[in-house]
Amino acid sequence: MSEIRLEVKIDGVKYPLVSKESKESIEKIAAYVDGKIKDVKSDKLTFDRQLILASLNIADEYFKDKESFKEYCEENKEAIEAYPAVKNELETFKSEYGTYKEDLEDKKAELKDLKILLQEKDAEILNLSKAENDANKLREKIKALQKQVMDLTKENEILKGKIDE
Repeated sequence: MSEIRLEVKIDGVKYPLVSKESKESIEKIAAYVDGKIKDVKSDKLTFDRQLILASLNIADEYFKDKESFKEYCEENKEAIEAYPAVKNELETFKSEYGTYKEDLEDKKAELKDLKILLQEKDAEILNLSKAENDANKLREKIKALQKQVMDLTKENEILKGKIDE
């Protein structure tokens, strides 16, 4: 990262700075220091004493945060030590899950296609059932007509026999 030059204002005084940090980061830090000075601002204190008091307050926060972080690390030592393995497992899971997810999407699409095919086949079966019923009715009509033909044939023969007599 290249060095940047900028000017910050702390307690109304402009200070030119050169840093490798981002402009936003430097401005944020300067605003924080300015706020700390405003917190201790008093007509009873010289500017130097205000700066020292603000610096002590900042250092106090720093050491408290540092100690809090140390306690946090001790309390979570097991989790912190396990983190690399868990992260590795997560990455493995993500890579495997990705293929399972793709497979699942493929299977969902296939299932959708099969449902459509099933609906088509159900409609086809329904049509065939109707056609079978119609065919059975026609067979019954044919049988009835065949019986009628046989009856008429017998009657015709009887009548022929009477005519021949």
